[in-house]
Amino acid sequence: MPKFPCLSLCMLVRDEEEWMARCLNSIKDVVDEMIIVDTGSSDRTAEICQSFGAQVFRFSWNGNFADACNFALERATGDWILWLHADEELDENDRDQLRANRDKKEYHAFCLPFITYYGESSVTEKGIQTSHIRLFRNRMGYRFIHPLYERLNIEEVENDAKIGFLPVKIHRYGYLHHVIEKRKEAGSPLDAGIDRIFHPLIQSLIAKRNYIMSLHMLEKLEHIGLSNDWLSSMKGLSFMGIGLLPKAKALLASVPSSSLYYFQSLEALCIIAWVEEKFNEADMYVKQMETLAGHDRKTVTFRLLHQRFTTNHMDDTKNIDIEAVSEVFGKCVELNGKKQLEQLVSFMHKTENTVLQQKVSKLVDEFGYVPINMPCSEKTQENPLLYAAHLLSQQKYPEARKLYKQMINQQPLQDEIRCKLAATMLLELKQLLATKVALYPNLYNLYQAVTGLHSTLEYPSNPSV
Repeated sequence: MPKFPCLSLCMLVRDEEEWMARCLNSIKDVVDEMIIVDTGSSDRTAEICQSFGAQVFRFSWNGNFADACNFALERATGDWILWLHADEELDENDRDQLRANRDKKEYHAFCLPFITYYGESSVTEKGIQTSHIRLFRNRMGYRFIHPLYERLNIEEVENDAKIGFLPVKIHRYGYLHHVIEKRKEAGSPLDAGIDRIFHPLIQSLIAKRNYIMSLHMLEKLEHIGLSNDWLSSMKGLSFMGIGLLPKAKALLASVPSSSLYYFQSLEALCIIAWVEEKFNEADMYVKQMETLAGHDRKTVTFRLLHQRFTTNHMDDTKNIDIEAVSEVFGKCVELNGKKQLEQLVSFMHKTENTVLQQKVSKLVDEFGYVPINMPCSEKTQENPLLYAAHLLSQQKYPEARKLYKQMINQQPLQDEIRCKLAATMLLELKQLLATKVALYPNLYNLYQAVTGLHSTLEYPSNPSV
C-alpha cells in the first residue's frame, strides 16, 4: 500500500496568544506535524502551541521575514507544507478536501481561497475574497524571498510551475477594526510597520485587477497610520489600472528614492512612459532601476523591453524574466498601448516561448478579447463579424455595439450575435464606470455587478484575419 504524503504546518508567530488556539484547533486533525517559529513572544503563545503538540523553535529576530520563514521550512519533514498565519482559520467544512488532495503529483503548489474580514464584524458577505499560494511541496530550492513582504520563489525555481487552485477556504480575522486598534496601541507588529499587515491584501487586489476595491480599502485605511510612501505607491498603481494616468503619475512620482516602494513605482512609471511614447523619460526610469538593482533579471528585462519599444529588436533574450514580460503585457492591455502590444506579441511569436504564450493567453481570456490593433483589410470589412472584432480590438465599443445591432436586425434569431452584443454593451458600461467610480464611490456596487456579469458571458474573440 503506497505511503500517503505527509503534511507539515509551518507558522511564524509572535505574541499571538489571542489567536493560536482557534487556528491550531482548525488544523490539528489534518496535518502530520506542526512547525512553529517564535520570533520573541512575551505571552503564552509558545505554551499554547505546545499544548497542541506543536514543535516550537525560537528564532532570534533579525528584521528579515524571509529568513524566519526559511528557518521554518528547514525544520519541516512533510512532503507538503501548509503555511498559515495565527489570525487565520481553516474552514471546518473543507478539512477533508485538504486531506484528499495531498497526492496530486502533477502540481508544485496550490492557491487557496481567502476570506478576509474587515470592519466591525466577521460577516462573510462583507469579506474580501482573494487567493494565495499557501500549500506547496517541500522541495529543495523553494525559499521565501524579500525581507519585508516575503513570497515563495516557486516560479523562479520551476521552469514551468504547475500551480493549481484548491477550494479549501481560509478565514482571516486580523483586519477587523478592533484588532487593528489593538495592534496600534501595542506598537508595530514585529517592528515592521503597520502597512505590512495590509500589503498582501492590497497587493492581491491589484494583482487581480480589482482596482476599485483596492482604492476603496485604501480610502478606509488612511486614518490608521499607514506610511505615506506605501499609500502613494498602492494608490498610484490602482489609478494606473483604471486609466487615470495624471493621478497615477503624480502619486508614483511622489515616492522618495529611500522608500521600499520606490522600485515598484519606477516600474509603473516606466510602463506609462512607454505607452505614452516618452522614451527619453522611460530610459531615465530604467537607468534608475539599474542603479538600484544592478543587473538582476527583472532590470535586464526592462532594458531589453525598452530596446524593443524604441528599436523594435532585442540583443539577447536568453535571460529574460518571463514574469516581467507578462506583467508589462498586462499593463499595456489596460493602458491600451496598441503599438507596444503589437511589438510584444511579435516578440512572443519569434521566441516561441510556450510559458510566455500561456501567460499571454490567460491575459487574453481575462480581458475577454484579444487586445491587439488588428490590421483592417478589405476582407475584414466585408465580414461584419471580423470587422466587429477589429473594432473591439481597438476598444471602439460604441461602433462595435452599433454593428452587432445591425446584424441582429438582419438576422434576428442569431443567438451568438445577441450574446456578443450583450457582452460588448457590458464592456462599454464597465469602461465608463471604471473612470467614474473613483470620483463617485456610490457607483461601486454597480461596478461590481457589471464586473460579475462580465465574467459570466462569453466575450467576443478576435479571430485571425
